[in-house]
Amino acid sequence: MTRSHNGNASRVLVVEDDEGIREMLKYNLSTAGFTVQEASDGASGLRSARTSRPDLILLDLMLPGMSGFDFCRALRKNSRVPIIMITAKDAEIDKIVGLSRSRCARCWRASTLCFGGHSSTRASRRPRPSARRSET
Repeated sequence: MTRSHNGNASRVLVVEDDEGIREMLKYNLSTAGFTVQEASDGASGLRSARTSRPDLILLDLMLPGMSGFDFCRALRKNSRVPIIMITAKDAEIDKIVGLSRSRCARCWRASTLCFGGHSSTRASRRPRPSARRSET
């Protein structure tokens, strides 16, 4: 089982409007030992992210009501949770690269996402450089 810093199973929020993709991700993540929460649109996903404080978010770009880009911008105002953006469109990957440079997200094509979340959840638990104690 994959554990977070407090010893519980790492929590992953899947924000995806396609039920088939969402269920496939949930199944694979649960099988790998993650606790999975789901949202089918950007607004409910943003509420869940703010209240449940997941260790990792898998985020579709093309959501009803609020795009994945708008979701990311809104969440980044007060959270540093790792976000993996999922897309099937090549044109969207160029936009994500720009966001990645600002540390907003990593991107994966939905067709190639098996699961690389273990390293992303570990990265979210590392202390920030300013939080580390200096040795004297």
